Amino acid sequence: MQLQQWENLWLLKFNLEKCKVMHVKYNDNPLNQYSFNGVILESIDQEKDLGVITCSDLTWTEQINSCISKANRMIAWVTRNFIMRNK
Repeated sequence: MQLQQWENLWLLKFNLEKCKVMHVKYNDNPLNQYSFNGVILESIDQEKDLGVITCSDLTWTEQINSCISKANRMIAWVTRNFIMRNK
């Protein structure tokens, strides 16, 4: 309700296609369904924001796997594109 009042006061509309709900799996979260202006918001398990992957169980496994994958791609690119690899 307060977000709708803020939206009307400042004449700035939320993009409901980008609004999502992440239920943090901590302290027996009831997993309620949320709506905004009559639109039910999508529920997600993980989200990438500013390059950091945040998961609902608050573990860093997905973020670490993403960084390792990116590093391996860079190593493969370097070894593929440099002919001479002596020290």
